[in-house]
Amino acid sequence: MGMRKRVVVLGCGFGGLKTLLTLHRKGGRHLELVGINKRPFLYNYPILPRLLTRSLPEEAVLIPLQKRLQGTGITLLVENALAVDASRQAVITTQGAIEYDYLVLALGVKAKSVARGEETPLFFPKSLRHLYQLKTFITKMLQQGGGGASFPRPKLTLAVIGGGLTGVEFSACLRAFLDQQTRALRLPQETASLLLLERKERIAEECPPEVSEAITHSLLQQGITLKLHTDVWWVEQQLLLSNQGSMQADGILCCIGTEWRPTVDLKELESTAQGIPVNRYLQVPQHPSVFAVGDNAVFRPHGVEIPLPRRASVAFQQAKTVAENILRDIRGLPPHPYVPRPLPLAVTLGPHQGLIEYRGWLTVGRLAGKIKAYYETCCL
Repeated sequence: MGMRKRVVVLGCGFGGLKTLLTLHRKGGRHLELVGINKRPFLYNYPILPRLLTRSLPEEAVLIPLQKRLQGTGITLLVENALAVDASRQAVITTQGAIEYDYLVLALGVKAKSVARGEETPLFFPKSLRHLYQLKTFITKMLQQGGGGASFPRPKLTLAVIGGGLTGVEFSACLRAFLDQQTRALRLPQETASLLLLERKERIAEECPPEVSEAITHSLLQQGITLKLHTDVWWVEQQLLLSNQGSMQADGILCCIGTEWRPTVDLKELESTAQGIPVNRYLQVPQHPSVFAVGDNAVFRPHGVEIPLPRRASVAFQQAKTVAENILRDIRGLPPHPYVPRPLPLAVTLGPHQGLIEYRGWLTVGRLAGKIKAYYETCCL
């Protein structure tokens, strides 16, 4: 492979791209950096809820990787990876084998789906196509009622399944979009209702109670109906079946979380139902030259899993540790352990509203919304 060490990063999402850029900044002249991604862009998922209520530049949503890597000397291969052969230290793609000295797995995760029948109006938040389809669907449904004072069909009801942070952000922005459309069509606000269904006992249960309470208060103020302890297990056309009985919704947005569904054959690399286990240095056990970052990494520092939130900010932290440990290994130095640090929590609560929490400090309002919006567009 020559004098320079080749680092291959498989997956150029937030964690993968941050790893490449950090390695370039700290040791680029001594490394051959290769990124493999199946698309020529990075999906900026955190910004998607705001697309419901405003137009944003395409490059803010689909960040072009080649442009972002311009001038760095990093090689971007837009290919489908088929397998990782750790015994050969090679990634197998549709174009052939790419050997590596170090490999970083940043494969991400997929959106979960609720069980459903055919012809069910179900939309998923991590798809730009689904988001545009949802906006078109809502607009057409409201227009069918006419633009006058009367509304001949039953009022439009939308349901968001999943009251985690993704469900919260999409619910808030979806309510704002419904208000925009009803005003434009001169329809009363109650023409369109929005339900947020959560199977646990409180909204955003992964957050501290005071944050959950502030989020709940904001959603209720916006006119969103919250239904807790509601576990939806089947949707069929406009019918939702749950432990609380059946209910109807004209459109359904599924925000029940993510899951690990690898499309790459990892062969001898260990993989569980949650992802790829890594040690305290973010190395894959038995393969010290292979690392994992971001949503696909299962952190097991001492053989015991420590759950970490699947957030871009966590992937950024891990990317810095992995880049540092690769450079330390090249220099013959021992690796540094990854230590999860407290992170600010930023939540979108509508087009202009947000929530920021950090170490017990909590603020809700327009300033928090501006900070969240800035972070979404400038995080890389």
